[in-house]
Amino acid sequence: MKTKIYSAMKKIFLLTIVFFKMSFVFGQNSADWSPWITADCYKGIKYKVANWGKVSGDYSDYYWGIMFQNTYSQPISFSYHFSVGNENPPTKYNYTVTYQIEPGGVYSNDGTKATAILFKSSSTNYKVSITDVCVGNCDSNYINCQGVPQNSVTNSSNSNSNSTNQNNAGGNFSNVNDEIRDLQRRQSIACGKMQQQGQPFNNRLCTEGLNGALPQNDSDIRKYLVQLRSQVKELESMNNSNTTTQQNDLTDYNNSKADLERELAEHNSGIQKQNEENAIKGQIWDNAIKAGVDAHNSGNYTEAKNQFTIAINNSTNGQDRQNAQNYYDNSVKAEKSQEKIKAVTDLAQGVIQILGDAHENKMQKLNAEIDEMDRKQEIINNDQAINTLSDTKIFETYANYVAKNFEALNIKFEKLTIYKNEKNEKEAHLNFTGLQVIITNRWLNNKMQKYINVQSDTESLYKSIYNTPFFESLKKLDPYYNEELRQEIRTNTKGNNFLIYGLENTQPFIDVYDHGYKSSTYKGFNIILQNLENEAKGKLNKTDNAVETLLEKAKLFENGTSGVEKNYQKSLQFYQLAFDNSNDKNILIAIGKLYEKGDEFLPRNVNTAIAYYEKHITNNDNINPDAFLKLGSVYSENKSDVYNLEKAKNYFESQIALLEQKYNVTQNEEEKQEIKSKIARTYYLLGSHYNYSAKKYAISIAYYENALQWNENDSETAYYIGYIYKGGLMGKNFDSTFKKDKKKIIYWREKVCEIYSRIATQNDNSKTNVAKVYCDLAKQNLK
Repeated sequence: MKTKIYSAMKKIFLLTIVFFKMSFVFGQNSADWSPWITADCYKGIKYKVANWGKVSGDYSDYYWGIMFQNTYSQPISFSYHFSVGNENPPTKYNYTVTYQIEPGGVYSNDGTKATAILFKSSSTNYKVSITDVCVGNCDSNYINCQGVPQNSVTNSSNSNSNSTNQNNAGGNFSNVNDEIRDLQRRQSIACGKMQQQGQPFNNRLCTEGLNGALPQNDSDIRKYLVQLRSQVKELESMNNSNTTTQQNDLTDYNNSKADLERELAEHNSGIQKQNEENAIKGQIWDNAIKAGVDAHNSGNYTEAKNQFTIAINNSTNGQDRQNAQNYYDNSVKAEKSQEKIKAVTDLAQGVIQILGDAHENKMQKLNAEIDEMDRKQEIINNDQAINTLSDTKIFETYANYVAKNFEALNIKFEKLTIYKNEKNEKEAHLNFTGLQVIITNRWLNNKMQKYINVQSDTESLYKSIYNTPFFESLKKLDPYYNEELRQEIRTNTKGNNFLIYGLENTQPFIDVYDHGYKSSTYKGFNIILQNLENEAKGKLNKTDNAVETLLEKAKLFENGTSGVEKNYQKSLQFYQLAFDNSNDKNILIAIGKLYEKGDEFLPRNVNTAIAYYEKHITNNDNINPDAFLKLGSVYSENKSDVYNLEKAKNYFESQIALLEQKYNVTQNEEEKQEIKSKIARTYYLLGSHYNYSAKKYAISIAYYENALQWNENDSETAYYIGYIYKGGLMGKNFDSTFKKDKKKIIYWREKVCEIYSRIATQNDNSKTNVAKVYCDLAKQNLK
């Protein structure tokens, strides 16, 4: 690593720590920080760093974080410089000034990726420098390396640098302004010398701060002074490195160079020694893992944990450490299971011994409960491995079982509206009075998933059935049932989605499987399915070319339900005939959707889809706003070959303009509300695309605010505006024209909770719950 050797290196009280990290690997995730390191000079300051790994996407940067801890008895603040390998940080992080840290307190860049410093380097060598340490009131209470108080910022600077080219070489100053003017004078002289001697010089060092206007407040003056000192110090050091006018400077230079060469030799020796130690540790790691696996397989979990601990302590890289930790965790789980069995056995023996035969029944009951837990787990494991779609009667029984239980609650069956039958999935939509039940059996990744989703029209009906025995039985058969999560699902879907395991093994289900179920309204699943399929066949068998008939056939083949196989090619043929017979431009949108999605009969073709959408909007005649929306959506898909955010923006805005025209002429209040909702949604989409994809935060906020003008109760959009003002969802401000604003962060935090308070008075539980979620997030994150 190349390092400039300044003429007075040995006299500088600048705290510089270079930590060569060998065997300890950290920084692969947010929890993997280095240990606390006590500063060599300022003993009351500790620090630690973390490398969170590479930035996702096509970037070569790494996330780095840093923390400081104050162990002094008084509050302190200071400046620091952080660099990795040969790379200095971005200019804005040079000599970053920390906030005041209370005794025992910790300062960090939030400890998250949200404010991480980005480096191209992932080197394990890093350097931390600390200057300008002040205690309490930072207008005067500065300390030097040994903790001795200094009188001012000027004197603090003196304690940090006693080189020949001292920051205060002109003498002691009565005030900060005099020192700044002196530093500007020295800056001008140094730059002039470099130009006269034909030396290369850093243009930034000769322009920033020179004869500029002084800041007005104490905080800005201090930052300005620290920056100016650093520039003058570097300029004068660059001049002195090319001259030998003072023998004591040359002596210091030679001594510093010798020290550096000695440190480099020691470092190289350390690397060689570390490599040898790593080779030994690698052998220890291999032997410990093998011994641990053998002990685990023999049931000796204590020995297995001991061996895996040895492997963890002798890991030379993060992957080995994680692998050893995984082995250790598995042994812990196995040991707990063993201890649980032993505990139950010991408890049973103890109770029997103490209480006698009279309590034997209690122990049998306890054992029965354990057996039931084991039985249920076995059912779950087996149930996931069995494809129930292979037995068509299983799915039929699900429908019969649901119908029987709801009709027992006086909720009558009305109609089977949708039946999907594909290779790896079956789905049926059963309509009852006031609610809909969606039954799904899906074979995915060699595992069976079975859902019963119940959606009620009213809150009162939902509450009346939620705690019935039927629902309680479904809860017990859902291994991931969680009441809090259930309420969150209710907020978004107005329904309950139960993941069912082992339902077909229950006696009630077996009874329905054996005997079926029929009633005056529900004729049995086979009958109602036959009726639905006959209805679909009747539509397909129609021979007329009426537009309505052709559209019915096209939709049947598009959806692949009611016993009709999904076939986009056939759907396309009927849509095309319907268009030819009617010239209805809305059919062009339906055709475009077929090409945009594609299936095994009609390959996906986004360009053809675009052509149909654009054909719809030609001549500006009877344009459906959905055509503009579809074009905007296609062009805004950032992983698509046709991604073009500018085109997407134009189409989205065209849809909004058309909807606004409709809004201004319609007299129907319900239709007005629907249009407002669509406009707000499109503005939200635009804001999201400029937020997530383009990283143009100012533009994103403008669109988000437009969305709120059309839907003032949109707590989600208000929250995202506040979050952008905090620093952007990606944790880095990619838009150079955008600036963070603390006042606006607070404003939008209060705005989100204001929306929640307003909605809470409208007796809409669904919207109230959503608003409460974002209000809680705003209180937590918008600070």
